Amino acid sequence: MQDQNNLPESNPPAKKTNLFRDWWEEMCPRDFVLTFKNYFFNHKQFFDEVFSEQWDNKVKPMAFLFTAIGVSLIIGAISPWGLKSEVSPEPAAWDQIIDSMGEQEEYEFMSVFKLQWYDEFKTNNPPEYDENTNNSLYSEYIEQELMTVTGQSTPLTVTQLKDYFEKEEKYLLASRADYVLLKRQVEHDKEQKELEIGEIEQVVYLNLFVLWCMLYWLIAHRLFKKAKRTSRETVFVFMYGLGMLVFFVYIPFIAIAGASEDHVATLGAGTIIIFGISLFLLYRIFSIFKYTHNTGFFKLVLVYIKTFLVAGLVGLLLFTGAFYLLDLLL
Repeated sequence: MQDQNNLPESNPPAKKTNLFRDWWEEMCPRDFVLTFKNYFFNHKQFFDEVFSEQWDNKVKPMAFLFTAIGVSLIIGAISPWGLKSEVSPEPAAWDQIIDSMGEQEEYEFMSVFKLQWYDEFKTNNPPEYDENTNNSLYSEYIEQELMTVTGQSTPLTVTQLKDYFEKEEKYLLASRADYVLLKRQVEHDKEQKELEIGEIEQVVYLNLFVLWCMLYWLIAHRLFKKAKRTSRETVFVFMYGLGMLVFFVYIPFIAIAGASEDHVATLGAGTIIIFGISLFLLYRIFSIFKYTHNTGFFKLVLVYIKTFLVAGLVGLLLFTGAFYLLDLLL
C-alpha cells in the first residue's frame, strides 16, 4: 500500500481567465507606447538594450518602420491629399451639350425651348453691360428657360435633357446628349485609370525609397570613423529615427492637410505645431547619434552631406529607371 506521506503533489488550480483582460493585453499596443516613451526620454538604456538584442517592451526597428509606413498609407488613403478611391463621375451640366452642338442641332435646340439668340438677347439688356456680363446673363437666361419648359426646380443635367428629348421624340438632340454622356464617361474612366496607376506607382516608389534608405544607411555607417558599432546597429538607429519622423511629422501633416483643405487658419496652426515637433525630433536624433556613434552635431551633418552625394547619384539612377519602366509598363 502506497505511503500516504509520499503522495504526489497536486497541481495548483489554474488562474481563472478573464476574457476582457486577455483581449486587452493582445490588442493594446503596449510595446509601441513603451518604444515611443523610451526612445524620447530614456534613449541610452533603450539603445543599449536594442544593441544587445533585448526586445522586451519594444518593437523591432524593421517592424516599427514598416508599421509607420503602413499607417501613413492608410491616412493618405482617406485624405484629400492622398490616394483617391473610386468615385462616380459628376453629372454633366446642361451647358456641355450646347458647347458640342453643330449648327443644325443648335437651331433645333433653340426652337424646342423657344430661346432668344445671343444677339437678340443683348439688345434687350442695358448697353453698359460688358461682354462677360452679357455672357453670364445669357447663360442664366437659358438655364431658367430650360427649367421652366421641363418643369424642373434645379439646373438640368445632360441626363435629364436626354430623357426630355427622348420623351419629345427629338432624337437628333437625344443622340447629341448621349454623345456628351459617353464622352464624359470615357474621361472619367481615364481619370480613374490614372488614379489606379498613381496608387501602383506610389507603392513602388515607397518600396524603392526604403531600398535606397538602406543603401544610404550602410554608406553612412562607413563614415562614422569613431563609432565602434556594427552596420546592423547603425541601421537600427536610422530605422527608429525615420519611423519617428513618419509617425510624428509626415502622418500628422497629411492628416491636417486633408482635414483643413478649406481652412487656412487650421492648416497654419497645424503646420506650426508640426514644425515644432520636427525640431524636437531632430534634436533627439542628434542626441541619440552623439551617444550611439560618438559624433557631434557638425560631424553628423557632414556625414549626412557626404552620404547624400554618393547615395543621391544612385537614387537618381534608381528612381529615373523606375519612372521610365513604370511609364513603359503602365
